[in-house]
Amino acid sequence: MTILPFDGRSTAERHMPATMRTRPDTGLRRLLVGLVPGDAGRIAIDQAVRLARETGAELVGLSMVDVPAARKVGAVPLGAMHYARRLSEHRLHEARDKAADIVSAFEVAAAAAGVRYEVRHEEGDPRMLLADTSGAFDLVAMPAYGWESDGAEPNGPGLDQLLAAGVRPLLTGTPARREVRHVVLVHDLSQRAGQTVRWFGQTRLWPNATIHVVGVGEAKPAMDATLAEAAAYLGAHGYAAEAIGPMPQSSVAADPLADLPFRCDVAIIANAGSGGRLQRLQADPARRLRDVRCALVLG
Repeated sequence: MTILPFDGRSTAERHMPATMRTRPDTGLRRLLVGLVPGDAGRIAIDQAVRLARETGAELVGLSMVDVPAARKVGAVPLGAMHYARRLSEHRLHEARDKAADIVSAFEVAAAAAGVRYEVRHEEGDPRMLLADTSGAFDLVAMPAYGWESDGAEPNGPGLDQLLAAGVRPLLTGTPARREVRHVVLVHDLSQRAGQTVRWFGQTRLWPNATIHVVGVGEAKPAMDATLAEAAAYLGAHGYAAEAIGPMPQSSVAADPLADLPFRCDVAIIANAGSGGRLQRLQADPARRLRDVRCALVLG
């Protein structure tokens, strides 16, 4: 299936010389959103469309159907193979219908926001599709808890699997309902966290926000210097940034978001895949990622 790109801007803006356009001061150029059926998928679309509108980034929606998973029917009783094949075909047809519905929702939201967008449709393993595609994008928006099944439990790769496959940074969580004014960046002194700091400084997301850099992990002598260096780097890129110091070790061990020192609009977990932090967040029913009340960037 081929779907052509669409430019939702006005005719006058599309034909205006590039030198006359007023674009936000941001380095975010391309934004990928995984089009996942269900309410969580619609929240991810809302978050991605809003960010594309604020930054002027090109928005690409990736629709995915996991054909083997969709056709899976479980154990088949002897003599019921014919009915199992019919059920398998029905389930695949249903999965494709749901994918078409979420593509339609994405197109409506993007066109209403007046942003440039494109839709791609692929069939295969969603984890591998996202891993193969995400390298050409500055940021990937995904639902906070993976794919939704017909039941209460999630279906498909979780965010920890996507991070392990190299799909990062990931934007998830609950979209801010106002201008982002306060960002907390959680740094664990790792090389990966340093890369996330540089990415954040260079993309210039949420340029009017105040950034508080906090540390996690053992209180090492180098922590204060590392946090101060990260804050200085962000300051050099135009942010109002401040190094706060380490978070309490007891809270970090249980949940890296349980006791953030400030209420914030966005929390950036600079090395989300380290130490099982994301797995603990997803495993605790009381603190599932889908219930986080701020936007999350997972580095």
